[in-house]
Amino acid sequence: MGTDSREGYQRTAFKHWNAGTIPTDGCNTRAEVLTSEAVDAPEIGPGCQPTGGRRWSN
Repeated sequence: MGTDSREGYQRTAFKHWNAGTIPTDGCNTRAEVLTSEAVDAPEIGPGCQPTGGRRWSN
């Protein structure tokens, strides 16, 4: 397998990804994906704080 290269990558170029589907709920795209792929979805509180739920981990 080859090694990954991040040459030319700039996280700041993807600001629109960080807001999530509903920018006002406080959940960024990462949190939304983790929640949607959970085995048992958590309840989401203010500021996108998860309570409970269960995720699959490798």
